[in-house]
Amino acid sequence: MYGGYWQWMAVINLAGALLAGWMGYLTPGAALWAAAVGIAVGCGGGLVWFLLLLAFFVTATFLTQLGKETREEKEKQRRNWLQVLANGGAGAVLALLYGTAGNYPAFFIAFVGAVAAVNADTWATEIGTRWGGKTRLLWGWREVPAGVSGGVSLGGTLAGVAGAAFIGLVAEAGQLFLGMPILPYGLAMKAALAGGIVGFLGDSLAGARLQGCFRCQRCGKIVESSVHCRWPAELISGYRGVDNNAVNFICSLLGAAGALGGAWLLLWISYAAARF
Repeated sequence: MYGGYWQWMAVINLAGALLAGWMGYLTPGAALWAAAVGIAVGCGGGLVWFLLLLAFFVTATFLTQLGKETREEKEKQRRNWLQVLANGGAGAVLALLYGTAGNYPAFFIAFVGAVAAVNADTWATEIGTRWGGKTRLLWGWREVPAGVSGGVSLGGTLAGVAGAAFIGLVAEAGQLFLGMPILPYGLAMKAALAGGIVGFLGDSLAGARLQGCFRCQRCGKIVESSVHCRWPAELISGYRGVDNNAVNFICSLLGAAGALGGAWLLLWISYAAARF
């Protein structure tokens, strides 16, 4: 970007990240990394890209904090720097590639898919845990308590689709009202839906099959941490080194791939239809 754009983007992101940290939504380290991700996205991609990232952060923060009344509950929901990078790292790289390697629309398609995927996953998790109804593992279809990693519910699935569509709507509106078209009309929404659905369903599969699941050897509770009650927990499924942050990063990558795959399929169908 040229002129004073990057300075303004730096000021806006630093101020916003510090405010989020002060309000208790981010740890100090997470605030710094959130500012770095925001600057990379805003300067590498542009305002439309930054708008999508902002839409994800605002809605994800609102849903995560919803219903948390005590200070202890809100403290547990503070995002750390690993969570910030897991959800926004892939998008930041795509934005920087767009700004340095060439303004290829494919980078934006992948970015829309990545953001739609993590937004869909957040909406599906937060809404599905509270009002999703009966929850089952996507792999094996065994009924599990709400909130178990890898579990899906009807309400959560519908919320995930809505979260992906929301990002698509923001992308379409941003391009239209900011006068910065990157993709043909309607393609961003299709990319968001394709990437979002592939991403959050892939997240559920990865959560069920790859993420480490532990049983506390003191209280017997099933947890996602290798330490519980200040005591090493027993690994009962998945892999010890794969935690929720790794699964979220996989979700964003699957979202980017799903959006690109969906866009390619649409182009192939259009080409085939034109030939016949």
